[in-house]
Amino acid sequence: ECQVEFPNNPLVISAPEIPSITEISSTSPSSCGGGDGAIQVEASGENLSYSLDGSSYQRISDFVSLAARAYTVYVRNTDAPSCITSIPVNVAFSVECDERECTGPVNLALNKPSVQSSTLGEGIASLANDGNTTGTDNWGTDANMQHTQDGLGGWWKVDLQEKVSLDGIAIYNRTTEQSSLLNRLRDFYVLSSSSDINTDRELEVLIRDPKVSSTYFSGAAGPVESIALGKTPGRFVMIALAGSGPLHMAEVEVYTCPAPAIIPEDSIDITVGMDPDLSVKEDKVSWTLFPNPFIGESIIEILGDLKRVEYIQVVNVLGSEVEVISPPTSKRLTLGRKLPPGIYTVNLGYGKALLHKKVVKVQ
Repeated sequence: ECQVEFPNNPLVISAPEIPSITEISSTSPSSCGGGDGAIQVEASGENLSYSLDGSSYQRISDFVSLAARAYTVYVRNTDAPSCITSIPVNVAFSVECDERECTGPVNLALNKPSVQSSTLGEGIASLANDGNTTGTDNWGTDANMQHTQDGLGGWWKVDLQEKVSLDGIAIYNRTTEQSSLLNRLRDFYVLSSSSDINTDRELEVLIRDPKVSSTYFSGAAGPVESIALGKTPGRFVMIALAGSGPLHMAEVEVYTCPAPAIIPEDSIDITVGMDPDLSVKEDKVSWTLFPNPFIGESIIEILGDLKRVEYIQVVNVLGSEVEVISPPTSKRLTLGRKLPPGIYTVNLGYGKALLHKKVVKVQ
């Protein structure tokens, strides 16, 4: 018997290296509704090719002529197609879409029909659009937040019952000091469509559907997250986890901006600053607000007939009312003392008219 030993034993067969995505960035379209967005990918590995949908691959790592929505980038070793990695990325709406003027946004999700993938305890779907932004419990008669069971791809969906221009969505996380519970709301998609969203289809299929608009939120959500939807038309809105775990939220508000109120020609919106401007004639319903920005509180001076003014309302950037005076009983009023620092809109209403000013509290 003759036996020969190979000098490099043992012989090791190495698997091909799985590509690694080292950096990814995106560029918004130059205009609202535009299609010139882009995604730039940097990856390490051998003989790489790239895809946005997992079916058509290219050697170039950049993707252009993209609309604002969520995508999934795939990178694979061309010599070993099973060696593949992927990552979701969001092409955001342009600044033009985000910085739109919107006075008195309307929350269309309030008390509309809602469903979810599953339910844990008494955390039914309707608790996420009942107007209560407190979310401390999903058990018993005091349950105040929706809660799905633990699993892959939990989702929540609301039917707005009308097709509208969707401007934005506000998502209120559960109310707790435990970061481990707060961090469950992370890495999710906001989907919207004019027709019902088929929840029997896989999430990746829904994202690629041209009839479904999608926005990806990366990382853990804070107490409240406001996400622009870019004036996309829609009736159904769905929030879906990209990974596994329970989905729980205290409240979901879906906003559309109504047509602007008709303002009579003799109504003047005075430029504000550090000093009051009292130069307007007393026979007009006009007002001034100063100082702006302000510390502590700001002052409103109403010029003209006080009886015509029905209310003064302060709303935050999410469109929620945070202070109201109805009706005002004096021509000189103060507001904002109890408000946290931030940007607010002050609305003055009389008849069918609505005047508004942006105001900033710095501390």
